[in-house]
Amino acid sequence: MKQEKRILLAAVAASGLFLPLASHAIDPAYAKKLEKSGCTQLTELKGCDINKSKAENAKAGFGTAPAVAASPYAGKWVAKNPGTGQTAASQQVV
Repeated sequence: MKQEKRILLAAVAASGLFLPLASHAIDPAYAKKLEKSGCTQLTELKGCDINKSKAENAKAGFGTAPAVAASPYAGKWVAKNPGTGQTAASQQVV
């Protein structure tokens, strides 16, 4: 009885692996509207109108993304052994 349940459970789990999965998260027509308007899904939630042109949305302040602030840790970091002065690790932070 337990063996049959295990086989059935394994068969159900295996069949779930073969179900077709959606390869696109959004509708192609919606994606085309986003591209034409210059909006993203995130900026649309903030008021960017996908039915307007890129120029109209840029005029409303949705044209370009704000610049990302540079990290204070940006640069090359080297860890050295204080006793021997040998390099223990080096890392590049962008």
